[in-house]
Amino acid sequence: MNNEIESVASLLPKLSEKHQELTATEESIAWVWGLLGNYRPGDIHDTGDGVMLQKVTFDTARCIRVFDHPGPMYELSMLQSLFDNAKANLEIGLCTVITPVSEEVGEEMAAKSQATTPKEKRAAEAPSASKEATNKSDYNFGMEVA
Repeated sequence: MNNEIESVASLLPKLSEKHQELTATEESIAWVWGLLGNYRPGDIHDTGDGVMLQKVTFDTARCIRVFDHPGPMYELSMLQSLFDNAKANLEIGLCTVITPVSEEVGEEMAAKSQATTPKEKRAAEAPSASKEATNKSDYNFGMEVA
């Protein structure tokens, strides 16, 4: 089992110094806690960059899918650094499926990564995919103060 965890982690590229600094900003840390706070356990977040996360607990998410392409692998490396800096847990390994991509899809991903919004702008965006579901079910809705 440890070999699977180590093998996925060993595939992740090293972040540039600029991206290491970016993952330690207040905005980046707030993004992690916004993601964890806006999803219910079991909910899935698709980054849109070839990585899918699933919320597990209030402070833990797991990577359930990453495309076998340099862009998504770098994205996962950034997410790992983001979670580390936020003192939250990102599980990578046993439950992570590395999905092969065709040459055509790989070319699309490369083109998309060059044309999309820079990470600096996206890091501050909070996820909103399950806000409606959260409000409807009253899960984590409000706070009781004595």
